Order: sequence, then structure tokens, then C-alpha cells
Amino acid sequence: MVADAVKIPVITAGGIGDARGVLAALALDAQAVYIGTRFMATKEPESHQNVKDAKGARALLEYSFTMLGQSPVG
Repeated sequence: MVADAVKIPVITAGGIGDARGVLAALALDAQAVYIGTRFMATKEPESHQNVKDAKGARALLEYSFTMLGQSPVG
């Protein structure tokens, strides 16, 4: 694992969408977890209204996971 190979804090990002993902990352020795897309539809970020409505947020998440599935690195 990366955390075993480096001497700096490891921050896990990408594909984390719930508490299970956070716990899994921490179990693999990450020191922190960055969650971005999951919160784009909330009222706090200055995301476009199309992203904030349920359809926009769902489409964005589906697109993100589709792109992840097509990634050459998994």
C-alpha cells in the first residue's frame, strides 16, 4: 500500500461516497479522506443549480462512476 511506501501523510480521494468508504480508507492506513463529488449537490458549495437539482447531481455521479469504470488503472 502507498501508506507503507511513503513517509508523508496519505490522503485518499475518489470513489468515497459513504461511511464505509471512509472506514475502508482509514483501515488501509490513510490519514485523511477527501470527499468532493458527494457534496456537490448540497447548498454550501457554489455549484451550478443544474448540478444541485436531483437530476443534475445524479447525472454527475453516474458520469463520474462511468469514467472511473473506463479508467485504464481501474
